[in-house]
Amino acid sequence: MAPEEINVIIQGGLQFRDFTLKAAEDYARLDFVTKVVISTWEDEELDETHVQSPKIVILKNTKPVNPGPGNMNLQLRSSLEGVKLCHDGLIMKTRSDQHLFEPSFRKWMAFFQQHKNEKVLKYRDGTEQKSKIFLIGNNKVHPFHPQDHFLWGYKQDLVRLLDAPEWDVPAWTWRDAPVDFTVKLRPPIYFGMHYYRQFYAGVEKFMHDEKKYLLDGAPQYSEAMDFYTPIRDSIFRVFPRIDLRWEKYNSGYWYSYEAGGEYYAD
Repeated sequence: MAPEEINVIIQGGLQFRDFTLKAAEDYARLDFVTKVVISTWEDEELDETHVQSPKIVILKNTKPVNPGPGNMNLQLRSSLEGVKLCHDGLIMKTRSDQHLFEPSFRKWMAFFQQHKNEKVLKYRDGTEQKSKIFLIGNNKVHPFHPQDHFLWGYKQDLVRLLDAPEWDVPAWTWRDAPVDFTVKLRPPIYFGMHYYRQFYAGVEKFMHDEKKYLLDGAPQYSEAMDFYTPIRDSIFRVFPRIDLRWEKYNSGYWYSYEAGGEYYAD
C-alpha cells in the first residue's frame, strides 16, 4: 500500500536550529510528505533563505504572555497555528528537538494505515472523529494523560485537540525539576482532559476539581482512574516503538517512561 500523503508540523523554539532544519529537509525529501511547517516564534532568526525545499514553510507566531506550566501554552499555540496552515488531510506534529528517522516514519505510516479505520466515536456535538489520534505513547497510571511529543491524525481532529484554552496558572519549566506533582498538575493531563471532555461529559467533574481527583496522591484519584481506564484508548491509539533522535538530551526517545505507566503498541 502506498503511503498516505501527510503534512508535518515541527513546533517550538529553535535552540537546535541546524538540527531542526536538517529534520525538516529530511521530511521534505519523502515523496508522501506534501508540506513541512516549522512553526516557531517571531524572535527566531530564521527565514526562507535558510531552507532548500519548496515544501518547507516557516511560520512565526507571537508568544503567549504566559508560557504555561511545562511550556504548555507555547506548545498549544505553535502546534495549533501550524495545523491551521495545512490543507485538510493527515498531519504529524513533532517537536523542534526531535527527528523521526525515515524507517521509523514509514513504520508508523504503515501502522497508521493498518489501524486508521478502527471504530471511532462522535464528539458531543454529533460530529464524528475522522480517526483516532495516534501517539508515541499513552499512560495507564495517570488519568487523561496522552504523551504529546508526536501527534498523528487528521486536521479536523487535531484542531479540536489543540484548541484547548491556554492554561491560566503560573508557569514553570522542566528546568525546575524535580516538580512536585502532588501540588502541580501534570501538563499532559491538562492537554488530554480537554480532548476527552469533547466525547465524555463526565470528564468535567474531574477537571473542575484537580486537587481532589487529578494531582498525584489526590484523595479520590482512584475515582478518576476508574473513569479513565475503560475510555483511554477510545479516542487515542498508540504506535509501536521506533528509533528517533532527541537532540536536547543526546538520546533516542525515552522508552524508560514505561516505568511511569506509559505503554506502546508492542
